[in-house]
Amino acid sequence: MRIGEQEVDFSYLPGQDDTMDLWPASVPVDVTRETRLRSALARAGRFLVDENVAGLVPLLRGLGLDTVYDRTWSDAHIAETAFREARVLLSRDRALLKRSCVQHGRLVRSQQPDEQLVEVLALYPRPGDAIPFTRCLRCNCLLQPVAKERIRHRLEPRTKRYYDRFSICPECDRLFWPGSHQRSMWERYVSLGVADAREIPDRLD
Repeated sequence: MRIGEQEVDFSYLPGQDDTMDLWPASVPVDVTRETRLRSALARAGRFLVDENVAGLVPLLRGLGLDTVYDRTWSDAHIAETAFREARVLLSRDRALLKRSCVQHGRLVRSQQPDEQLVEVLALYPRPGDAIPFTRCLRCNCLLQPVAKERIRHRLEPRTKRYYDRFSICPECDRLFWPGSHQRSMWERYVSLGVADAREIPDRLD
């Protein structure tokens, strides 16, 4: 918005003789930069997901993106947490996104998780330090390597035979390894265009 040659924000009260020019944002829009309405996004790759787009949670975490989700939280707590932790709030709830403390948010248009993932990453690309398959899909915690001998008693016979590298979630104790599920997820990411087929994660080697 401009009054003459001066750019103004929504706090400006036009005078009787003022002429206001309104200009759309240039495409593509960098939604992470600072504007007169909000501060710049402090750190990329950090999300808070509302229950109505919960299908996004494992897809984002699988790409190594720090993704918070708790279906028991109230709208007020969701909005406050997104602001306090400088996270991008993802939701299909317009009223939630309109709360005054929400600085960075996306009204997710699609109803399908795969399409939602493409939509979100088009605006908020995955940062280089987000490494696929390094977070627990259930808890969001960073996984820790664990020696096979320590968890051998928990493995199925075929898993014992064919896999040697394992990770464990320090929160829920769930085990992860580069098996068919991770390969299937990676192929899904590649087919959606959110991962490069040449970028094979070390965990799948």
